[in-house]
Amino acid sequence: MFHKTPKVMSNKALFEDLIGEAIQHSTNTPDGWTNLAEVGAYLRKKGIRYGKLSLFLNDYQYMLETRMDDSVSPPAMYVRLIKTPATSQ
Repeated sequence: MFHKTPKVMSNKALFEDLIGEAIQHSTNTPDGWTNLAEVGAYLRKKGIRYGKLSLFLNDYQYMLETRMDDSVSPPAMYVRLIKTPATSQ
């Protein structure tokens, strides 16, 4: 019997998918902003080890927007997916 070999994803592609999934899973606002701590918790549950999350996400700036909320103590960082024509529909 012939079995197709599944396509192996690169780590970068896998991480892109998991980051997007984490943000979508953790977002509960219409504007898409998610607390970075919630994204980190989701990624840890999925077994992703990353050291400092903000440094890990620097490699994915092309797909993410970040903002810092200094009005709270300690300051909170938020992240959302960059809207592209395909994702804004």
